Amino acid sequence: MVWRCLGSAAACLVIAACTGYARRASDNWVRDWTPVGHAERLSNVWITTPLRDAVQTRAGVGARDCLSNADDRAQALACVRRARAERANAFVSFGYPSMDSMMGWGIVSLASGELELYRFDSSPCGGGDCPYRLRMTTCLHIAEPLADGDGVEHICSDPKF
Repeated sequence: MVWRCLGSAAACLVIAACTGYARRASDNWVRDWTPVGHAERLSNVWITTPLRDAVQTRAGVGARDCLSNADDRAQALACVRRARAERANAFVSFGYPSMDSMMGWGIVSLASGELELYRFDSSPCGGGDCPYRLRMTTCLHIAEPLADGDGVEHICSDPKF
């Protein structure tokens, strides 16, 4: 019985690898995204200040803060889409508690068309004994909005974000 289960699992792995199921390297934010700034150990692992500062600085003075008037992720992404349509700079950053640190994500949309994606972990080793991790990548393919404009779930489809 055990051998049959192991054989089935091995077969599934082979089939998955052959069908292209393996994740692309650009989907791994920890390994493949570019580090931002000079990460330091934070005195308070329950903050996302480095993320907020990075996206706000990158977007520039006068950029739209798409989280300030949003109640949820969908509204924040809709704000970024509107700014893109109007060729205006915009940003959003959002943090949330995890088991032993703060996690977060951010987006910077530039009037020139670039869309940058950010990921943040205030203490990747847990508990504050290591520098925070802030990384970014450029969106290679903007996700299409839904026909009715509601339920915006992703802004980028490569990598999915």
